[in-house]
Amino acid sequence: MLALIPWVSHQTTENVPVMARKLKIRLDGINVPYILSIILVAAVYIVFAKIGFSLAFKTKQVTAVWPPAGIAVAALLLLGYRIWPGIWLGAFVSNALTQEPILAAAGIAIGNTLGPLVGAFLLHRLVGFDNALERLRDVLGLVLIGSALAMTITATNGVLNLALAGIVPWSDYASTWWLWWAGDAMGVLLVAPLILTWATKSRLAAPTRRGPFEIAALGAALVATSWFSFMTTFPFAYPLYPFIIWTGLRFRQRATTLAIVIISAIAIWGTIHGLGPFSNGSLDYRLIFLVTFMAVLALTGLVLAAVTAERRLAAAQLEAAERRFQVLAEIVPQMVWTADATGWIDWYNQRWYEYTGQTVDEAAGWGWQRAYHPEDFPHVMRDWPRSIATGEPFELESRIRHHDGTFRWFLLRAEPLRDKIGGVVRWYGTNTDVNDQKRALQETTRVAETLQSAFLPGRLPVRPDLLFDALYLAAEEEALIGGDWYDAFELPGGSIVVSIGDVVGHGVHAAVEAGRIRHAIFAIAFDTVEPSTILAKVNRVMQFQKNTVATALVAVIAPDLATMRYASAGHPPPMIATRSSPARSLWYGGMPLGVEGLLELESHNVPLERNAAIVFYTDGITEFGHDIESAEIRLRAALDRLVHGPPQTHPASVVQHAVMGSVKPVDDAVLMVLQLAPAPTNSALDELELRKTWAFHSSDPYSAHSSRHELMSFIRRLATSNDDLFSVELIFGEILANTVKHAPGLVSVDIDWGGAHPLVTIVDSGPGLLRFAPMLPHNRLSENGRGLFLIKTLAQDVRVESTPSYGTKMTMTLPIRRLTG
Repeated sequence: MLALIPWVSHQTTENVPVMARKLKIRLDGINVPYILSIILVAAVYIVFAKIGFSLAFKTKQVTAVWPPAGIAVAALLLLGYRIWPGIWLGAFVSNALTQEPILAAAGIAIGNTLGPLVGAFLLHRLVGFDNALERLRDVLGLVLIGSALAMTITATNGVLNLALAGIVPWSDYASTWWLWWAGDAMGVLLVAPLILTWATKSRLAAPTRRGPFEIAALGAALVATSWFSFMTTFPFAYPLYPFIIWTGLRFRQRATTLAIVIISAIAIWGTIHGLGPFSNGSLDYRLIFLVTFMAVLALTGLVLAAVTAERRLAAAQLEAAERRFQVLAEIVPQMVWTADATGWIDWYNQRWYEYTGQTVDEAAGWGWQRAYHPEDFPHVMRDWPRSIATGEPFELESRIRHHDGTFRWFLLRAEPLRDKIGGVVRWYGTNTDVNDQKRALQETTRVAETLQSAFLPGRLPVRPDLLFDALYLAAEEEALIGGDWYDAFELPGGSIVVSIGDVVGHGVHAAVEAGRIRHAIFAIAFDTVEPSTILAKVNRVMQFQKNTVATALVAVIAPDLATMRYASAGHPPPMIATRSSPARSLWYGGMPLGVEGLLELESHNVPLERNAAIVFYTDGITEFGHDIESAEIRLRAALDRLVHGPPQTHPASVVQHAVMGSVKPVDDAVLMVLQLAPAPTNSALDELELRKTWAFHSSDPYSAHSSRHELMSFIRRLATSNDDLFSVELIFGEILANTVKHAPGLVSVDIDWGGAHPLVTIVDSGPGLLRFAPMLPHNRLSENGRGLFLIKTLAQDVRVESTPSYGTKMTMTLPIRRLTG
């Protein structure tokens, strides 16, 4: 203590309280709490060692259950590795009190300390052990590592020291080792979970609330059944398992570990005194059955309680996440909603109710349908059920009715929440007001459509041996307004002139300049068909238009389609592919238009083959992803597939999708494809125009009425006369009325008018028809059966496929003909 005086003398008065606290904790460098914890662990170890020695079967040092092993493991897991001196001290004193030689007691204490230390270390390193034992991996880790594996060290070391001291003969080494290991392992399995769970706070926030009657009933039944099983001569041990299962499922780990210890204590006491189901046979026989019973009992209870705790924790976390989501969803200005895996919407934030004026009951499930614009509703009912069926994200723009009757545009989006195997569990969606942006875009589109007439052709040349197809892709931020153009026209002599180009810049000015250049090329081509001369004359005209620079390409195809002659003014060269040679880029040209006063360009001749394909494009096609080389490779590959594949009605769209996918260009772009082959027939186009599909939910009569109106509009547009329209409308009326009344769920109607008469297919998800009986009812006043009778009478070739509980599929041919020619 004198050594502290100089140090104190140099301290200010304000540091005296701090020094005093340090003196309370440390005296001459001695950590008092640490010493006290060592003494406490050693004392508890010694007390429970006395209890363990009382359970000895054969040798006093070898017992059926060794509780200090569980105390040692629990102390190391709770207090850390530095508590090991308390374990060694307790083990040394406990064994020394049994009249063992001092060296033998010290050697056994080393093993009894080293085994738990190794077990605790491996549990932390390999398992990431949690003392609450509320995870399955923690329970299995304690059983396999802390109990079974680690206790091999204590058993091996302990029996070796007993044999060296002459307490146990070497001939009994194996049987004594087994008894020692089983006692230590059971001590860990029974005692360590009890201490750990009661000394550790549960990860579950709220306690499990069980009624006092259930707790009292479980406790009384557990003690009574254990007493009856092990304190009598009736050999019944297994009726205890239902109570352990009850505890594991209904209560937490603390109650489960307490129940296991109570049952095991009664079982050990009864077995030692020759009672219960394990009272007969040799010592090894009785021990094997007792240890097996207690191990299975403990493992069953701990595993069940851990699995139940994991499920409760997952449910609590999910509930908390839902609460956080709902709180966050109420803050954002968007409409937010959730739906189950079937698409049934079960929650909206307050924005939906404030905007639509619907109540919670009105909006639940499929009630949202009433708020959507009649023109947009079929698109919603097409895409939303498709996303539900496929699990793909949902995105669509639609108008939603305000509570005052007006409509505003919203961007609808929904993303699925999936489980571990990829199945959809829930949907989370938002409705974002984009009305202002939509109106602005519509205004821009209107201006752009007016400008298009200046720089985009109204039609392309049509020849039976040559197919033209072109796309204009608007820039993402400059909707449909830019300086890219294309044109194709046929001269009086049969030659076909193609022009394409790009004015530097964007906006109305660039569009106007593009229109001027296009019209200049058109006018000059009637004077000369030499591509380089055409571009040179256009360049001279542009000298009077200051600050205008453009790339351009002009190609002239011979009337017999045998050759193409082209010249380029700084424009990307066309690509060509034939069935005899792969796609390749043609030669580059000279300087762009508007750069030099005198422009000298070279024209190139390209021989053409039948079934060849040529693609003209502007740089927006290849520069959208800032990787021109990769885009050109994809463009050539798409051109090869076009040449060798089946005919395409819209080859430009096919090529554009192959190159760009669904990515929108950052700059406006043009793509034009020429195919030297007979033009595809109109069958594919007819199929698209003559086949329509509608979908609606039968719970909403409004949507059914809207679908009926659209169906009849489609029929009227293609019908040859109005004479049969009444019959068709009567058929549709009966079909939709029956689905609304008898088939709850989604309904789809498909019309295929590829033939002379339309083929109609109706599929519903209702309970299904038990039988199809299109007959009039015997009671003339009854309405049952009249609808099916009218459908069968008015329509042709009516067929019904129905499966109870899985819906009905009805196909029929309508009695009306289509316009042809």
